[in-house]
Amino acid sequence: MKKDLKKDYETFVIRKSISPLRRLVHFILFAALWIYVAFVLVVNFAFLFGFYSDDFVSFYLLLNLNYDLYIKLLIAIAGLIIITAIYSTFRLVYLRRLNKDVK
Repeated sequence: MKKDLKKDYETFVIRKSISPLRRLVHFILFAALWIYVAFVLVVNFAFLFGFYSDDFVSFYLLLNLNYDLYIKLLIAIAGLIIITAIYSTFRLVYLRRLNKDVK
């Protein structure tokens, strides 16, 4: 006997409501992280395009950035993208094979 899949999908996801204070804390945290990322990118691109000033040199040294590590970082990011794509493809094929009736 086959279970009724539509009934299972109605209660499959349990969502927890988040309080407004917690939502505000998450927003502030993510905004601060993205501001930091933008700051690091501005400093890096300033050095790549030859905008040298005392402030940029100080920030570059403060962040302990290394120009030689850019290639290693790009290789690591590309590797993670490839691994994620391969894993998600296999997982999607497995789940579709498991639930042939569900589309």
